[in-house]
Amino acid sequence: RLLHVAHHDDATGLPNRRLAEDWLGQRLHDVPENRETAVLMIVITNLQELSAGLGRRFADELLAHIAGQLARWQGDRSLLARVDEARFLVMVGSVGPTEAAELAREIRAVVTEPLHTAGVALRATVVIGIACAPLDSGIAAEALRCAEAAVESAVQAQQNIAFFRRAEDEAQQRRLKIGVDLPAALASDGLHLVYQPKQRLADGSCRSVEALVRWDHPLFGPLPPSEFVEIAERTNENTKRASLSTR
Repeated sequence: RLLHVAHHDDATGLPNRRLAEDWLGQRLHDVPENRETAVLMIVITNLQELSAGLGRRFADELLAHIAGQLARWQGDRSLLARVDEARFLVMVGSVGPTEAAELAREIRAVVTEPLHTAGVALRATVVIGIACAPLDSGIAAEALRCAEAAVESAVQAQQNIAFFRRAEDEAQQRRLKIGVDLPAALASDGLHLVYQPKQRLADGSCRSVEALVRWDHPLFGPLPPSEFVEIAERTNENTKRASLSTR
């Protein structure tokens, strides 16, 4: 019983993230490299909104409904798991990118079917990120992270479904690093101003200067405000105010 509890979600009884990683790791070990496993991360983006607006009971009913809808993809060469509060995972063996895209569309159509309960129609809004193992990664935990990165790419592009892209992931990791490091840079006066003079053509005199904020990031080097101010505004309202005051 303890082993079961350690590897399953309490609310739905589905495998949890730990068991999902173990399952994928075993498959990557046993199956030849040319046999892909599709890793689909399914995120319910309006779950918190439903819980706040209608109550936790309705959110739990919707989650149970979604888990039941997804149960059709639980089989001998596939696994359905709930990896956190609003995220489900479907992994299917011997499925390449083309079939994975079709699978994602099928899953999204099923998951967004409304649940009618207590006179209310509950409908999930869903974003799906897709990774393929071992194409994107031959390590189970990293393959799951790739699927999560694909979700973030879909959100950024305002798409319902997105594949993992290495270049987009590197850009996302850079943005995350900048967002994490910016508060410390602000607290330690890591940002500084440079001044660009404005001269009159008639006599060459300097009538004013334009102040421009710069950040010498320890890893990325000099960063212009076009790269970090938008991240600050998205990340934290307090950071936003501090960064705007230095421009």
